[in-house]
Amino acid sequence: MDTYGINVGDIFDEAIHGNHIEYRDPLLAPFGDESLITPSQRKAWTFFNRWIGLKVKDTDGKEHLIAPLIAMLGAKGSAKTHWGACFAMHMAQKYPGSVGCLASNSYQQAKDNGGPILMKVCAKLGYSIDFYSHKKIDGRQYTNVYVITLAAGIYSFVSVRSFDAINLIEGAEFDWGWGEEVQSADKDEFVIFVSRIRGQGSPNCVFAAGMPEPGTHWQYKMLPNLGFVEEAKYEGVVEKSFFDPETNKDEKALVIGQMWEPSVFENKQNVGMAYINKLFTLYSTEDAERFVYGKRGETRGDRAFYSYRDDVHRRGTMSKILCHYEPTQKLIASYDFNVYPMSVSVWQIKPWNDEWDNLILDSGIWKDVRDGKVYKSPEDFCAPDREVAAQIDVVDV
Repeated sequence: MDTYGINVGDIFDEAIHGNHIEYRDPLLAPFGDESLITPSQRKAWTFFNRWIGLKVKDTDGKEHLIAPLIAMLGAKGSAKTHWGACFAMHMAQKYPGSVGCLASNSYQQAKDNGGPILMKVCAKLGYSIDFYSHKKIDGRQYTNVYVITLAAGIYSFVSVRSFDAINLIEGAEFDWGWGEEVQSADKDEFVIFVSRIRGQGSPNCVFAAGMPEPGTHWQYKMLPNLGFVEEAKYEGVVEKSFFDPETNKDEKALVIGQMWEPSVFENKQNVGMAYINKLFTLYSTEDAERFVYGKRGETRGDRAFYSYRDDVHRRGTMSKILCHYEPTQKLIASYDFNVYPMSVSVWQIKPWNDEWDNLILDSGIWKDVRDGKVYKSPEDFCAPDREVAAQIDVVDV
C-alpha cells in the first residue's frame, strides 16, 4: 500500500485520540541500544510499525484498522520478553488511556517474567510506572495493574492476568494483549485470552511469546489460524474468516501477522556465550534443538512426553500456598505408565481465593504485599470463594 511518505498511523492517532505525547521509541536509538537488537527483534519491529494504524478496505468495501499480530516462538534467552515490553510501551504511548493485558501461565509468572523488563524499558523512556493490586483512577477501578504515567493526568495501563484462571476475564475487554509462555497454556485458555482483546482504545494487536514445542503442539496450528504467518511463508495481508463465539456469527476480518522462531545465538551479545554453553550442559541433544536453536521438537515413539519439562508438565504452580501437603485431605494420584519417563502427580482439593496470590508466605507468616499487614492464615486475610485441584509439591507415598 503506497502512503506517499505520509505516516497514516500517526495522523490517525492524533485525530482519534488527541495524542500529544512525545513518542519515544523503546527499541531503537536514542532510547534503545541499536547494537543489542537481535535480527528477529528488528524485523518484527519493522513489520509492526509498517502496519499498525493503517486503514484498508476489504473486498466488500469495508474499512479496517490494521492490528498487527506478532509471535515469537523461540529459544531461551532470545529476547522475546524484551520485545514484548517494547511492544507494550509503544501501545502505551501511542494510545494513552489504553488498557493492555499481560498474561502468562500463572499470575505470578506473568508479573515476574514480564513485569521487571517492562519497568526497565519504561524507566529508560523516562516514564514512571507503578504496580497496584487495586487502584481507582478517574472513577474506574483497576486490579493487578501496572499504571504508566505519561504526563500529568495521562495514563496507560497493563493488566496482569493468568491463563490458569483465564475464565475470570470473561466479560472484560482489553485494547491489546501480550501473552508470555503461551506454549504452557491450554489452547482454549489462549483462545479466551485473544477473544478479550477487542477494546476501543487502540488497534487490537496481540504479541505472543513462547518456547518451541513438537510440531503437533496446538500453537503451530492455532496461531496460523488466527493470522500469524511463518516468516518464510509471509506474503502480505491475509484475509481470513473468524468466528465470534459471543454472537455466533462468522464475519470477515482483515488479519495480518507474522511469526518468528529465533535462536539464542541471535542474542549472544546480551546473554553471553557462557550462558549459551550452560544451556548445552543442561539439556539433551533433543532439548537443545528447541531451547538453544529455537527449532521445533519431534515426538519420539509412543510416549506422551518425549522429554519431561517441569514448567509445562508439572502444573499446579499458581501459588506456594496451595502446594503443601495437607494430612487431613485425601490424595488424588494420576499416573503416566509410559516406559520412559514413568511419572505420577499428586493432587488435593483445597479452598482457594485469587486474592491469596497477593500474599507472601514466609515461614508460616502470611504478608499482604500491598500494605505490609501480617495475617495468621490466608483465611484470616479473606474467605475462600471456591475449591480447586492443587498439585502437591512433596509427599511421601
